Parts: sequence; C-alpha cells; structure tokens
Amino acid sequence: MNGSVLSNRDIEKYYGKEIFIYPYKSDNMKGGSTYNLTASEYAYYCDNDGRKCYAVDKGVIRIPAHKTVLIQTEESIYVSDRICGTYHSKVKLVSDGLSHIGTTLDPKYFGTSKIAIQNTTCKEQKINVGSTFVSLMLYRFKGKSTARHDNGPGREDVLPVDLETMKRINNKQRIKLKEWFDKPWRRNCEDLIEITKDFKNKTNRGKKVKILNKISFITDCLLIPIILLIVIKFFKKFLIYVISKSIRVTIFMGIISLLMFVKKGFFNLIESIIHGDY
Repeated sequence: MNGSVLSNRDIEKYYGKEIFIYPYKSDNMKGGSTYNLTASEYAYYCDNDGRKCYAVDKGVIRIPAHKTVLIQTEESIYVSDRICGTYHSKVKLVSDGLSHIGTTLDPKYFGTSKIAIQNTTCKEQKINVGSTFVSLMLYRFKGKSTARHDNGPGREDVLPVDLETMKRINNKQRIKLKEWFDKPWRRNCEDLIEITKDFKNKTNRGKKVKILNKISFITDCLLIPIILLIVIKFFKKFLIYVISKSIRVTIFMGIISLLMFVKKGFFNLIESIIHGDY
C-alpha cells in the first residue's frame, strides 16, 4: 500500500493492526472505500443565549431550524501514525437540507468523533440515534507521520460539555450519557486496542466456524451415497451370504453410524482448535 485510499478489503486487512474502530459493524462498510459512522445519544446544540441544550428525544436527534447540532459518533477510533482519514457527507442528509460535512482524522487520533451538522432549512430536521450519518474514508501513507496532534478524546476541547448545566435533559439521561462516555474504550486508547483485537479474533473464529459447518453439512449430504457405493463395490460378495434383508440394512446403518460418529468427532476437534480450546 503506497500512499493511497484504502478499499474495504484494505480496511479489513489493517483492522486490529493499524485501524481500531469499536463498536464495529461489517454492514457499515459501504461503497467499497468508506466506513459509515453512527449517531450516538450524545448530541447537543446552543440556544440563542449560548446555553447548551440536549438534542435527543425518544431516540431521535432533533435539529432546530438554522441551528448547529454537535453529535458524537457511537464509535471510538484509533489509527496508527501511517493512517489518516477524511469525513464526508451522506447524500440523503445533505439533500434534506443538512450541511455538508468536511473534516479530517489525524494520524494517532484516539476517541469518538464530534461531528457538527447545521440545519439550513426553516423547519426542524431529525436524525435517528443509531443510524449512520457520516462516511469515513481512510488513507495510508508511504511513510510514518512525525507530526502530533493535540486533539483530546471526543474533542471535548470544542465546546466542552457540562451535563449538570445542560438544558432539556433529565437526570436519567444525564446518568446514561456519563456511563456512555465513561466506557473504558472511549476513554483509554489501550482499552480500545484490546477490545478491537478481541472482537476481530471472535469474528474471524465465527467465520471459520461457519465455513466448517457448511463443510460438515456437505459432508453429511455426500457421506451416505458414498458409503452405499463403497459397500456395494467392496462388500458385494459378503452381502450375498447375508440372506436376511434386515441384517443387511442393520450392517449398512451400523457402518453409517460409525462413520458419522468419527466425522462428528473430527469436526468438533477442528472447531475446538479454532476457538483455542484445544
């Protein structure tokens, strides 16, 4: 990779190595080169008096006419000194009258992303909590970046928030937001790296187990006819001497049961190896 935009396959390749995103959903990987970030419940705006107002009501971020709402992404991100990124608007939101998004992700940045969205229309606009609202495009340098940014986690240096004085928020919501922001992987880079690696390992193991289950199913479908052909070919003379048809069936079923037992034990062993239990 020589200083170019990362494709979805590149992002998956470097995920857990130089790119750390959590929570991570493969469905958010869209367009072949962007990862869509989701809106959290941590959203607010300033009223005409400059006081911060909570913007979420029943799972919906409400953006008043001609107001700018700051929305924290649900995902926490850390990238190495070889990775940077740019944030881009989603066409649907811009088409509805929300402002264009254009900002950057610096190398070695850690934390959630604070995205500013302005409602340019004369009526209230809405964004559902948990829906994707910004696209992240990632790039990898030829060499390491030597410059260091001074951006804090979640960009609390930009309009710092005091939940105790925020308007239009109740105690239950206030407690929930504190718990949201105090997740270890949102506050500590090492915790984010650890949980991302663990998630990737579980995902990879899950994919391998799914493939193993498909192979097992195909084996089950092929095993009986293969055994039947083998028995007919190599034990035909022996079966001639077995006069009773029921005895023939019993022998045949016994061979199938034995081989199915051996096959099951073999696949269970492989699955245990995948999970690291062996």
